[in-house]
Parts: sequence; structure tokens; C-alpha cells
Amino acid sequence: MSLEFNQLQIRQLDKQLERWGLLSKSPIPRTGWLRAIRHALGMSSSQFAKRLDISQPRVLKLEKAEIDGSVTVASLRKAAEAMGCEFVYAIVPHEPLETMVRKQADRVARAELKSVSHSMALEKQQAGKKVESQQLNALRKKLIAGPRRRLWK
Repeated sequence: MSLEFNQLQIRQLDKQLERWGLLSKSPIPRTGWLRAIRHALGMSSSQFAKRLDISQPRVLKLEKAEIDGSVTVASLRKAAEAMGCEFVYAIVPHEPLETMVRKQADRVARAELKSVSHSMALEKQQAGKKVESQQLNALRKKLIAGPRRRLWK
């Protein structure tokens, strides 16, 4: 893939994820989403159990599993549908993906050039700061344009 295509892909994904950034900072209700929405709807655990075609004690286990993080995505999806809701799932990066890729490319490029610079210094052939900066920029661009899996070794 070309560099332009890679950059377009990552920008489009960053744009999609932008909306989720605010939501990811919203606190989860202390009782979990399932119980909070169920209570807001005025639905008892028995009524919810009937809609899910499970036992009432199983509903309580499901709500507890959501709070402790052991619930499955499939269970959340089914529970949301039983309450007339839509289950939404996202993984939201702490910063734009483009920034993450650029930072990682910079780390990898610096590490690769550091080993070369060290060898060159031992041989008294060290490049000047300007040349090193140009090499760093060129390698960073090459890393970003190439297969990105190389960035995460």
C-alpha cells in the first residue's frame, strides 16, 4: 500500500474514533449499565429474566459479571436487545492513531540509528547533527510508509 493510502486509512479511523473519545471519559454507573438501564425502565429482574429466557438469579449474576468485567460481548448484546437497547462496543486509543504510529516510528528510527551512530563513532566516522536529523526523518518516513508491523517488534 502507498503511504498516501495508509495515511488516509488511519485518518478515517481516527475520525470515526473521535466521537468515542468523549464517551470513553464518561463514568460507568456504579451498578453497571445493565442494572442502571433496567431500573430506569422500571423493569424487575424477573421481568428482565423472562425477556432473556433465563432465570432471575442468572440475571443477577449477569449484572455482577458486567461490574467485575467477566461478562461476554454476546451476553451484553443479548441483554441490551432484551431491554430495547443497542449494544455499542469500541476500543478508543488514548491519542489519535496517526500520532501513535508517528511516535512509534520515531522510537524505532532513533533506536536503529543509535546503533549505527555508535558504530560510526567508534570508527571516528560520526555524521554531523544535521545529517543525523535528515537520516532520522528519512527512516521515520520509510517506517511509516512500509509495513507497519515492523514498528511493533
